[in-house]
Amino acid sequence: MVVAIVTVHRKNGFFIFNKGEGIEYTLGIAVAALVLGTLGSGRYSLDDLWHPLHWSSTTNCVVTLVLGVGGALVQLAAFYRPSRVA
Repeated sequence: MVVAIVTVHRKNGFFIFNKGEGIEYTLGIAVAALVLGTLGSGRYSLDDLWHPLHWSSTTNCVVTLVLGVGGALVQLAAFYRPSRVA
């Protein structure tokens, strides 16, 4: 969602009803992903059965942010080429 915000929706403002759609919806999805990554999938999930590491919420939040934002920055650096307006 960071890539979508930076490449498409940033110039259109905050609200989704703006022309070109703003960052409101994509920011909401990014926050929901951060919350799920921080809190985990729950006690009765397969992740809990298969995951031997039980980190604190702070560690989960940091790992989620580093992987999510770091991965987005790597993708932007590798592939994003803004179009040139003549």
